Amino acid sequence: MKEELGRQEKNTETEITTPVTATVPKSILVHSRHRSTCRLGSAAKVGCSCPKQLVWSLGSVLHRVKAGTCDYQEAEKRAAEMLARFVAQSKGEQVAAPAGETIRSIENSVPEYLKAIAKRTSRRGKKVTDKHIAKLRFELGAFVTYMAARGRINLIDVRVEDCTVWSGDLTGKQSTNSKKVDRVAGFFKFVVAMGWISRNPVQNDYVRITAPKTNPPKAMDAGQLDSLFAAIPNVKRISDDDRRKMTAVALLMRWSGLAIRDAVTIERAAFQKNGEGFWKLFLHRAKTGHEVAATLQGDIVEQIFAGANPTGKYLFIDALPTNEKSMYRLAGDWSRLFTKLGEVADIKNADGSDFHFGSHCLRHSFAAFCFNAGMPTEDVAMLL
Repeated sequence: MKEELGRQEKNTETEITTPVTATVPKSILVHSRHRSTCRLGSAAKVGCSCPKQLVWSLGSVLHRVKAGTCDYQEAEKRAAEMLARFVAQSKGEQVAAPAGETIRSIENSVPEYLKAIAKRTSRRGKKVTDKHIAKLRFELGAFVTYMAARGRINLIDVRVEDCTVWSGDLTGKQSTNSKKVDRVAGFFKFVVAMGWISRNPVQNDYVRITAPKTNPPKAMDAGQLDSLFAAIPNVKRISDDDRRKMTAVALLMRWSGLAIRDAVTIERAAFQKNGEGFWKLFLHRAKTGHEVAATLQGDIVEQIFAGANPTGKYLFIDALPTNEKSMYRLAGDWSRLFTKLGEVADIKNADGSDFHFGSHCLRHSFAAFCFNAGMPTEDVAMLL
């Protein structure tokens, strides 16, 4: 009984220690993450069966990670192994690797990955640019620094939990953070292929960046629309022809309320002259069988045609996709292009906060225009 009580009172404050350096913590402690039913109050009391965590301070920052066990002796063993990796890395030495894996630091693996990337070509046959390599080097360097602060020096140290916390700590726009996660996932895909580790800790649903649900699409005012169209020439890595088509599709959505899928696949025959200086745009057929059409000014239609294909059945595509999957991919590609346009435009709300632009905002802007012009709600609903 006394022995058991002594075991429950065990404190790890001085268990695993080493001379401290700038990159090596002085000690790695084993603490308990007590369950609500546990009677032990202090985290330093580790004799219970509650999950254990490893705790250390590095650069005046306190770090905690799961030990992956509820047994304090096994946790102490893992703390010693982690500290040994810290020390070995600081001296340029190696420690034994688990079966089937190689002890290789994240930092030393990055240059090998960049060399491999530099030799690759894109699907269009173009070589990877120096600017892209520099961006990869910067973002992977930031990842190395982040993981080092968590005690993850070598590739085999990195776990899904670490990557989940890292992705959650990213700041900035959702689309930018999603690209950062994709690039780090690509790095780990490479090291798995090289046989240095056996699994990709970033290729996981828990690490994925999801779009925020707090920014639904909304209508844009005249100034915001002007900023959007003015930014089209600044969208990089697309051709001049694509920029002209982007302008035309944006105008079509702005003045018709069409969704991006319907706008991109619009037929030339949908446009018909409707008197002097106006055109009728056939949108769809209502349940009553009557045609639903929008009226567009002649100069708007001229600008749309100027960015469209000069001939052919469709204005912006050569042929209609043959299946739903291809249609979905087409709409998705255009949607991502407009999201990229919104990032370049950097549109602001009246209070100075970021305006989260997506292609659907043009549809909302058309609806707002109709309401402001006094159009009845049922008529606006019919158009949309």
